[in-house]
Amino acid sequence: TEQTLARVKPFVTMFRNKMITIDGTLLRARDSSGTWTTPANGLSLTSLKNALNACRFGAVYNNRLILCGNPSLPNQFYVSDPLDEAVWDANNIVDITETSGEEVLGMGVVGSHLLIGGDNFLRAYFLGNANAQDWDNDLISGQVGPVNWQSFVSADRWAGNESASSYTFFWTKRGPAMCAGGGSNLPSLVPLWEPLRRACLGENYRGFTGFDVSEYSNIEGVWCPEFNEVRWTLCSTAAVDSKRNVILCLDFDSALD
Repeated sequence: TEQTLARVKPFVTMFRNKMITIDGTLLRARDSSGTWTTPANGLSLTSLKNALNACRFGAVYNNRLILCGNPSLPNQFYVSDPLDEAVWDANNIVDITETSGEEVLGMGVVGSHLLIGGDNFLRAYFLGNANAQDWDNDLISGQVGPVNWQSFVSADRWAGNESASSYTFFWTKRGPAMCAGGGSNLPSLVPLWEPLRRACLGENYRGFTGFDVSEYSNIEGVWCPEFNEVRWTLCSTAAVDSKRNVILCLDFDSALD
């Protein structure tokens, strides 16, 4: 069945062999037969149903679908039951309390942790085994965090019989950054912006034309395994100024050295 999505780029992920789309208007799921469902609309609690449908991005973590980005409640995230996108409990809503009251702008998974952040903060959440309210969290940074969910890129690296090391890349107000983790270890923030520091400040440096991140309407990231690169596109706020559009390519291995 053909679906009509909001005229925005939806967040899309796979969960329980279904494609999940989140666009800020309606939470949708499509199974392998091509059948679309609206998981939140079966909830009896209207406020929770409306909140889930209003979310703009999410993640799959610990066999649960996590939703966030509700403009009316920008400091909350919502947690589904294990392996079921249609079962939600209002008691499992998590409030993110930052001293500055910042809204959450992006989230991703690295190792066994759920990364959640905004312009000036990044936290790592870990769900324990007791129940869906058994969350612990640690502050990774109180200065920088993701500027949006579209810039998040995740990649894993296996080494022989060892467990995978997990890496999540995203864009901050200072430029690109990476969180590295593996197993139950707390993720660490690795700044990648230093080679671009002058450029991100809008300065021209050694023949490279500077750019100010605030001049760009959107920043999106993608993992290109065939080239072993993480790539970001920065689109200018001025539609006619295409010369200001930028594609930045990061060699994955160089970020690990």
